[in-house]
Amino acid sequence: MQNEFSNETQALMQLFRQIEEEILAAQQRHAMEGKYEIAERFLSLAKRTHALLEELQSFGAAEMQVPSITPNSQVVLADHGFPCFWVEGEMLRKMGLSRDRTNTYTHGIAKGQFAKVVVALKELATRQESFSVREFIKGCGMPDYHPYIVLGALEDLQLLRSPRRGLMTFVNAPEFGLAAEQAWGHLAKRPNPAM
Repeated sequence: MQNEFSNETQALMQLFRQIEEEILAAQQRHAMEGKYEIAERFLSLAKRTHALLEELQSFGAAEMQVPSITPNSQVVLADHGFPCFWVEGEMLRKMGLSRDRTNTYTHGIAKGQFAKVVVALKELATRQESFSVREFIKGCGMPDYHPYIVLGALEDLQLLRSPRRGLMTFVNAPEFGLAAEQAWGHLAKRPNPAM
């Protein structure tokens, strides 16, 4: 978790998160102005920035003086419900359990990108009760992990459910639009689990 890193690494990680947010905001502005080539360049830059952030997070794990998992921390991870979603500034954050089930990772999506995914879902809810996650994500035109974060958060809020892997269903398609518009506000009330 973030508090396991040195102050220097935490500061650098925060800086990279801010840079990523700014790049994504610039990408969104250019896309809305119809400057798609520039928007694509910013999106590519955001992906590379995120990759650097993940690499920095791995440096932080290596600098720790104690093993990342001790009996007490295993209990904390086992007792904590994952994934966790919360709002930090203008970013929706997701903390999940890593594949080795001993560490956590954190991803984020800017509020503007979150809104784009919600708009696409609202439109989809008017036409069908369920949808292929893969097909939906292909149509979003953003890094795959962005719509995955939104889908996970909306599932956590019980607006969507996944009857099987790769398929999502609207819990109440006629009411989804209104409920999805209120989702950010509900998520913003949640505490940051890393603190």
